[in-house]
Amino acid sequence: MLRSRFFTAEQVEALIADYRTAGLDSTDEAIAAFAEKVALRAEQVTQGDIDTLRALGLDDAEIFDIALAATARLFWSRANDAIGYEPSQRLLERVQSLFGERAFRALLVGRQFGRPDAGRHA
Repeated sequence: MLRSRFFTAEQVEALIADYRTAGLDSTDEAIAAFAEKVALRAEQVTQGDIDTLRALGLDDAEIFDIALAATARLFWSRANDAIGYEPSQRLLERVQSLFGERAFRALLVGRQFGRPDAGRHA
């Protein structure tokens, strides 16, 4: 969604590599930092984190959406890993063509899959 609606492929690659050096404005950088904290250390989210986003103009529904987006990605990846889901060759090829090789590799979470043209394996 970021690539199709908001950023170029190069900008998405920069975001994946390190959002802090991707040239985001202060609001988008704060959103990314919050999402990262939710994903990696949700138990450490404080009222101060919420207040920072509010001070940048986000409302509670938008902040909740960020938390849901960050945790939904984790949930989906972990659930797929738990049941041994392996994406089809066609899906791997499609995702790689949308994002490019570097971004595709960076977006893989959990088990790593082979190159789309190399056949399926865990």
